[in-house]
Amino acid sequence: MTRRSPSAHEFRWAFFLLQLAALGVCVAAGLAVSGRGPWGAGAGMAVFWIWTYGARARFGRHHAAGARHIRRREYEQALACFARSEAYFAEHPRLDRWRALSVMSTSAASFHEMAMVAQGSCLIRLGRADEARRTYERVRELYPESPWADGALALLDAAAAARGDS
Repeated sequence: MTRRSPSAHEFRWAFFLLQLAALGVCVAAGLAVSGRGPWGAGAGMAVFWIWTYGARARFGRHHAAGARHIRRREYEQALACFARSEAYFAEHPRLDRWRALSVMSTSAASFHEMAMVAQGSCLIRLGRADEARRTYERVRELYPESPWADGALALLDAAAAARGDS
């Protein structure tokens, strides 16, 4: 039995409530269109489901592919996927800022930040600690409150100290 890699997901309640409101709007629209028929609520929920999974499949495809590669321990491929995810969300900052509705994510961390942190993790697993350090330092510059960058840099510092590096 393989163990899953640990992950952290900082839940943002405001995003959840926004998604709940979107579900309510979809159900209300379904009821309005159907004349309050029995299929209206189901149609509204179906629209919400298609929206949720369609958006995740479309906008989070590189991120999801990277996660699949990590589960298979294919770190070079994961690194490439997370680099594409980072580039995509760097080009589309509004999509990331409004991720509660655009990607239906309740994560407090942006996909851009998560993609950069994941790249650092892949680099560490590939034995490229210097590149990982630069990646985490860049995360810290862009996201000063990032607990992942701070934790990873602290671990890299501890490993360097244990090896006797300066």
